[in-house]
Amino acid sequence: MMTDDSKRSDIVASSSTVTGGDMALAVALIEEGVLARELMNPLLDRLRAERPAAIQNGQTLTLLQLLVSERIAKLDDLLGIVVERSGLPYLPLAIYDIDRDVACLVPQEISFEFCLIPFDRISRSVLIAVVNPLDTAIREQIREQIGCEVFWYVSSPVDITNALRRAHGLDKQTGSGAPKAR
Repeated sequence: MMTDDSKRSDIVASSSTVTGGDMALAVALIEEGVLARELMNPLLDRLRAERPAAIQNGQTLTLLQLLVSERIAKLDDLLGIVVERSGLPYLPLAIYDIDRDVACLVPQEISFEFCLIPFDRISRSVLIAVVNPLDTAIREQIREQIGCEVFWYVSSPVDITNALRRAHGLDKQTGSGAPKAR
């Protein structure tokens, strides 16, 4: 049987700064007419360049956040597309009480990189909020690693970032608030 630490290292070893999920989301947004094809590579390059620093500072950085900051689209419209494409329900995570122990089922670095947070456990099921559920590889890896049935929900990047910072005690720290290595 794998220990929690060995499970976590398996997830960490497979992560990257721009994921297949980022690419899948970009393609979906192009198909929906939200993102011009010529903007895809520059935005993904920017995501690749800026995401590590955001994670180091205890923040998330997603394609949706870049699109909103560049005024290419509104967050509500983008989340609507993600919900429609994924078939998953939207959850306003800001009103949910996060179980800190459950939030720690996924390594902090992975949670920030993929902008996701396990937020509750019901029997042998874990509920996870994510910005981009189109990254099926990380969803499957997390399900395998935590060894429970997983129910996925779409939530906003701000809600997930705030929940991650609270769950990992980053708002209480002085200094950079960077995620701790595990």
